[in-house]
Order: sequence, then structure tokens, then C-alpha cells
Amino acid sequence: MRNLILKLLVYLYSYYNKGNTADIAYFMTLSAFLMILIFHYMTLAAGFGWNHFENISQYPKFLRYLIFSIISLPFYLTLYFVFPKSKILRQQRKETNLKRGRLIAFGYFVFSFALFTITMLTVNGVIF
Repeated sequence: MRNLILKLLVYLYSYYNKGNTADIAYFMTLSAFLMILIFHYMTLAAGFGWNHFENISQYPKFLRYLIFSIISLPFYLTLYFVFPKSKILRQQRKETNLKRGRLIAFGYFVFSFALFTITMLTVNGVIF
């Protein structure tokens, strides 16, 4: 599982290492992967009927951002220490087909978002 996550991080890093995000490619890579994990968690939570985020909308916006930051910080730090930038760069040198890998990573992100959206619409009774 660790190798699969590392490959996905390498593909995301190679995507963000181009253009305007080249300076913050590592941060963007970890943030995008964390977003994928959040999509999966929220999809499972909605599917099983876990509504522990139901009352969070009553808080002011800055407090919601603070709560989200506090909740996601341990996961981000875990990714930061388990998959350091040097490990991602070392694996990137070994990869032969980065273009295909970036396409797979993008498709996985779109699939995760679509699954999340369909699940949320289904649970809320908008569709089906």
C-alpha cells in the first residue's frame, strides 16, 4: 500500500512541479492527496449515515476553517514525515512513464470527486 501511495504522490508531484506551482510542488502534492483522502472519508461517512459534521454550519466561517485545519493537521504531518520530499524525488527518477502516471492520477482524482458527489446527492435524496 505504501508503494502505491508513493507512486500516486510521485505522479502528483510531477504534475505540480511544472509552471506556477513549481515552488510549492511538495505542499500542493500533499494537499491534493489529503483532499483525495477527505473525499473518500466523506463518501464513506455519507454512505454509512455518519452525520457528525451536521452542526458545523452554524459556526462562523473562520471557526470552520480553524476546525478543519486542526482536524487535518495530524494527517498532513503524517504524510510529511512518512513520505519526505527526498523519497518522492528518488522515486521520480526511477519512474519511466510520468505522463501516463499523471493521467492516471488525474483520472483517480476525478473519479473520487465524482463518487463523492454522486454519494452526497443520493444520500440527500436529490437523485434516486
